[in-house]
Amino acid sequence: MKRFLWVFMLFISFSAFAEEEVTPIGHFSAWRAYKGVQNGQITCFMAATPLRSNQKREDTYLMIARHAKEKKYNEIVVYLGAPYHKKSQPTIGVDNQKVVALVPSGDKAWVKSTTDEKNLITKMIEGNIVRVTGKSARGTVLKDNYSLKGFTKALDAITKECP
Repeated sequence: MKRFLWVFMLFISFSAFAEEEVTPIGHFSAWRAYKGVQNGQITCFMAATPLRSNQKREDTYLMIARHAKEKKYNEIVVYLGAPYHKKSQPTIGVDNQKVVALVPSGDKAWVKSTTDEKNLITKMIEGNIVRVTGKSARGTVLKDNYSLKGFTKALDAITKECP
């Protein structure tokens, strides 16, 4: 039941996909991979829920998306599970390596630079844990850790489906 609820909430969160069909590609340890149609274009994505959080929240996950037609590959999106504070400076990092600043918008945040995004993906392939920190609109500092177990297999799966 918990797994069904997680997948259901993930689909609801992607409102652009809500009207279109989303097909599971596979489940790879901590990561689930999907293929869908967004604005008439095939899009693949993979997502994981936090392994550990300092505060319980709904709809908290880390997503990697591939929009082949738009030439956006391995776009990293963090869903905080609450709106970001207007002065929040969220960060993402792999294991204990240097963190990268994220650009927040509503309850989501993106990596600003494609170079940083590519470097992060490489570190994620080699790493164990992704650490995300951000401040909610209420002023609470939120920290989430995501397992990278199964990350490479999920990434390979979405790359194959959306080259």
